[in-house]
Amino acid sequence: MFVNSEQALPSWHFWIDRGGTFTDIVAWHEASSELLTAKVRSEDPGRREDASLAAIRAVLGLDDSADLRSLGAVSIRMGTTVATNALLTRSGVRTAAVLTKGLGDLLILGDQSRPRLFELDISRPPPTWDLVIEADERIAVDGQVLRPLDEDQLYRDLASAREAGVEACAVALMHGWTFQQHEQRVVEVAREVGFKEVVSSHEVCPLQGLLGRSHTTVVDASLTPTLQDSIRAMRATMPEATLEFMQSSGGLTAAEGFRGSRAILSGPAGGIVGAVAVAGSMGNIITFDMGGTSTDVAWHDGTFHRRWDSKVDGIPLRVPMLDIHTIAAGGGSICRFDSQRLRVGPESSGAQPGPACYRGGGPATVTDCHVVLGRLDADLLPTVFGPDRTQSIDPDASRASFSAMAEQVRASGRSPMSIEQLAEGCLRIAVERMAGAVRKISIEQGRSLDGVTLVSFGGAGGQTACLVAEALGIRRVLVHPHAGVLSALGIGLATPSLSTERTVSCAIDSDEILTSFKDMESALHESLVQEGVSAEEASVHRLVHMKVAGWDGSIPVEAGDPHTMRETFLERARRRYGLDLKEETLVVAMLELRISITTRKEVPGFTPMGDVMPEPDRFVKTLFKGQCHETGIWNRKDMPSSTTLEGPAIISEEGATTIVEPGWSLSCREDGCFLLEHVHQEDHDQDHPDHHVDPVLLEVFGHRFMAIADEMGAMLRRTAHSVNIKERLDFSCAIFDQSGHLVANGPHMPVHLGSMDHSVQSVLAAHRDDLKPGDAWLLNDPYHGGTHLPDLTVVTPMFSESTGSLQFLVASRGHHADIGGITPGSMPATSCSLEQEGVIIQPIRIVRDGMLDEALVRGHLTSGPWPARNPDQNMADLRAQLAANTRGVEELRRLVLEFGLPTVQAYMKHVMDNGESCVRSLLPKIKPNSIEVPMDNGSLIRLQLRLEGGRMVFDFSGTSDQCDTNFNAPPAVSRAAVLYVLRCLIDDDIPLNEGCLRPVDIIIPEGSLLNPNSPAAVVAGNVETSQCVVDAILGTVRAQAASQGTMNNLTFGNDHYQYYETLCGGTGAGPGFDGTDAIHSHMTNSRLTDPEILEARYPVRLERFAIRRGSEGKGRFKGGCGAIREIRFLQAMTVTLLAGRRRFVPYGLEGGEEASGGLQCVLRSNGGREDLEASASVEVFEGDRFLLTTPGGGGFGRSS
Repeated sequence: MFVNSEQALPSWHFWIDRGGTFTDIVAWHEASSELLTAKVRSEDPGRREDASLAAIRAVLGLDDSADLRSLGAVSIRMGTTVATNALLTRSGVRTAAVLTKGLGDLLILGDQSRPRLFELDISRPPPTWDLVIEADERIAVDGQVLRPLDEDQLYRDLASAREAGVEACAVALMHGWTFQQHEQRVVEVAREVGFKEVVSSHEVCPLQGLLGRSHTTVVDASLTPTLQDSIRAMRATMPEATLEFMQSSGGLTAAEGFRGSRAILSGPAGGIVGAVAVAGSMGNIITFDMGGTSTDVAWHDGTFHRRWDSKVDGIPLRVPMLDIHTIAAGGGSICRFDSQRLRVGPESSGAQPGPACYRGGGPATVTDCHVVLGRLDADLLPTVFGPDRTQSIDPDASRASFSAMAEQVRASGRSPMSIEQLAEGCLRIAVERMAGAVRKISIEQGRSLDGVTLVSFGGAGGQTACLVAEALGIRRVLVHPHAGVLSALGIGLATPSLSTERTVSCAIDSDEILTSFKDMESALHESLVQEGVSAEEASVHRLVHMKVAGWDGSIPVEAGDPHTMRETFLERARRRYGLDLKEETLVVAMLELRISITTRKEVPGFTPMGDVMPEPDRFVKTLFKGQCHETGIWNRKDMPSSTTLEGPAIISEEGATTIVEPGWSLSCREDGCFLLEHVHQEDHDQDHPDHHVDPVLLEVFGHRFMAIADEMGAMLRRTAHSVNIKERLDFSCAIFDQSGHLVANGPHMPVHLGSMDHSVQSVLAAHRDDLKPGDAWLLNDPYHGGTHLPDLTVVTPMFSESTGSLQFLVASRGHHADIGGITPGSMPATSCSLEQEGVIIQPIRIVRDGMLDEALVRGHLTSGPWPARNPDQNMADLRAQLAANTRGVEELRRLVLEFGLPTVQAYMKHVMDNGESCVRSLLPKIKPNSIEVPMDNGSLIRLQLRLEGGRMVFDFSGTSDQCDTNFNAPPAVSRAAVLYVLRCLIDDDIPLNEGCLRPVDIIIPEGSLLNPNSPAAVVAGNVETSQCVVDAILGTVRAQAASQGTMNNLTFGNDHYQYYETLCGGTGAGPGFDGTDAIHSHMTNSRLTDPEILEARYPVRLERFAIRRGSEGKGRFKGGCGAIREIRFLQAMTVTLLAGRRRFVPYGLEGGEEASGGLQCVLRSNGGREDLEASASVEVFEGDRFLLTTPGGGGFGRSS
């Protein structure tokens, strides 16, 4: 239970953060105001008790034989990784998930997107559940019981699971978050059967959204018993202790109420609370918590920001978490040389074996960089290393690890590098990765870095804080005297709290808001009474989450009168989205109630010692930016509050080291906090000759170029208006050199990425002499650089501000919801000429001197025989694309300012050279081959792969002539397919760029299916033919059997509703791997709308969404299965399908068998069945069902 103000205060308070590498503890003795800190290794094979108990022993100086019960009634507050580790290792208790019949595969299928774009052997996250039970029941979105719960069958299924040793049961039924009767009955039956841990989704996550809610419920059921076991073990050792635990939301809870789903960010949340407390009135801050395995960053602007949708190890969770972003870069990030570039992370050495210097035989890491450079002295770390955990770090091991790397660089034929150069280069790369993550987060949240203070903590934070701040243009860094254990201190400073959330759907002036808050508050007050907390000790916070009608994303505002809430929302929306939404309909999506409990605690501050600034304890030789310095080392406890220092300097303290870089100053505040300020900007070396390729800068620029494109994508998503772009993520962004060659892209749509340079070069070819600063150009014409008409591309040139010469170009492409044409959504099944597919836009200048010519754009959108149906939405999304391009230009200018134009241009070339080199490394593995891929429309893709003069030749001669249907594909599509396959074969994290195609020739006969003449229709070429081209290329290199080979484009609507989705299928098997079931493959990766949200927005019912088992191609390695999707219509609508691989099914390779093709039909309400072609349009009526089964993937190799 909570410690309240009426209870006697304990003598010792222990605040513990159990991290991945170290466990930190702060011990405060209230009577004496004594404050102690300690660190222990989180994992120690020779230790029998938990790290938390070992930390208590360490901080009090007790040996293993001491009985901790003798401490009596102490208070323990903890942040723990027990639940996190159990989730990451899938070591929770065995769990059964009970889902609505027809949707039992939802936990596997997710939103159908694959986690990594260029992975042929697709890896889904391992399951957190052991089996799924489909409950035969169904409640409609309005609460109508469509099918009563079959309790008899449920009992049999649950009993069978229990007999098989399944320990926990998670219940998540369709619309069960609000209509709870079936979930409640399943819980009762599960308990009757003998399950001890039974969790219902409406209790743990009463929010709309079945996918996130069901995963959250499963995680809670699986992890909570493990968590409670660890709590019981601690209680057994310290039975009189009061135990409270930090939740991911930033509030404390009593041990008995600590749930697995609320514990995932337990430790990091303490760091945010601590950082905010020590920053005080410094304004906007970014917290920077760098540990051994990762770095956590978060924004704070006077409010703790929380999010309700997160992914942890690939598992979507819907619980309140502080908005913390984790970067896979920490002190343990592994450094390596890959024959061309220096690489840092994302792999980590972990707690075992740890960095090389930890005496465990580990690899070179970021920590070793600091050791080699003299920035981290052996005397500055505790003596907890080596086999007996009593030794200091081993600097010789650090140097040896980089000596081995230096030998690898020399053997590669590159210019030799010293171990110091390598260490400094790796450190620079790590800093760049961390700074890039902060930039992206800031863009996503619509925040400026101007005037921000970086609050640094964590065991490794002070070592790199100045460097990261400098990379971000941040001029102030705050370092607390207990920065090394600030997460633990924050846990001690946190406030106990209870919270609840409720999904609603109402107007902002609805009485439902007040009524719901009253119900929610009443329920929480009952919990407070049980905890012995009085109403006077509780403060209530009410938040109303508002959104634009039809959007998913919401913004929380403080509950109040409707006018104030509306104005607050509009102001916050302008900041976050860059949009003026005053004309939009606003609705309430969720209510949040949080009750915080006032507790009595007075934590002593840190008092600096002495009045006179001491001399350094000693001097060490340290390397900063290539220059050797005699750097003083001071002990923090000896430094008075009047301390001022000019960098370089090293400050040591228990648990952390702070490095003051050259050009930075340090002053000590009265509370003992160090304020580091950037007082002198170092001149950047802007002279890197073209002929010398620095492996450090090659990695830095490769990452920075990709990061710029990624930041453009973040800006586009944030400011877009349509569901297609904002939520389905059907967009792409990229940067180009002055000739229009692709330099780098963000991780967006593959079909876009290899074809956007055709758009850019089309603008250059027609208008190079007419390009001006402040311009932006728009096009979608497939015969002038586009792919299909819904994909609108905006191109922005960047000019030198001094000479006026063209330097670079940036571009963004978005799939617009409608661009006209003969059917809504601009994806007609029966178009036979381009104009039937929508408005055709050849390159036009839409921005001149920075001013958008809206009249010109609207004139084009409303022209032609079938104009765009919603020009306002087109304009809104185009403004978002312009904002994305502007961001790209700004970041490129910043890059030029930092490095100089010659260097940036040189490394654009070097990055493309690196892409070329990676592709050339494939040549010895490629063998000449040929393939023929027939399509359902009677066309044939013929491909011959040849090797000629050290080049790969992809020759599509013999491919069918262009067709009368819309499956024609512009040449840019085939080029994108080649580039995509090459990037998959490289299997390395390089920018997708023009260099990859330098050793490649692509021959496509004019007038063919893959190079049609205007005005042939092309809408299916981009989404359907592209998939078959990829299969053909992968088939010739024998890398993968055919995947489903289609995107299954499904559109339905009427005068009031329009909906578009693409649907997943099976992927092909390959040498050494099976295909993957029901997931998006190759040229698309769009998301599906959640089932509950789909039914709430549209008059349809999702009857079934499942894996189509048995549809895979057999073989030594089997293909993936397709999917089944069955939708019942509750109103009359038109359904349009654009698909393939029905007649000619996905083929196997090397003796593997073909997969099943797709099928589609309408099941009429009168019992009739109407089979449809792959490309079809059909009228459906109330009660009719549309059944779609998608193809599987082909097998690879003969079955044994």
